[in-house]
Amino acid sequence: MQLNPDALGGTVAKYNESCKGKADGEFGRPLKTLIPLEKGPFYAMKTYPATYNTQGGPRRNGNCQVLDAFGRPIPRLYSGGEMGSFFGWMYNGGGNNAEALVTGKIAGTNVTKEKPWT
Repeated sequence: MQLNPDALGGTVAKYNESCKGKADGEFGRPLKTLIPLEKGPFYAMKTYPATYNTQGGPRRNGNCQVLDAFGRPIPRLYSGGEMGSFFGWMYNGGGNNAEALVTGKIAGTNVTKEKPWT
């Protein structure tokens, strides 16, 4: 891996302290994700990007409505394809085309049901 063992050990120790202190002051991770790295064996490998894909963006519900930070639909705002996702918190390999087709249809159907602005 060509990593400095002392630097790596220091990073792991700092992370484990965050877990014990129940607060991630560096990245603000939620408490439920702070799981200390204590018992091995641990493995590492180099990985390289071989293709590209977009992930992240706004979350949406089953009607393809974009949700605000509190999980409430933002009026009149819809998304399809990979502009947001039902599973934006993870990578869904191989689902991109199907997601774009299905969510585009759902968003299009729902947006046509909107009453015109007056």
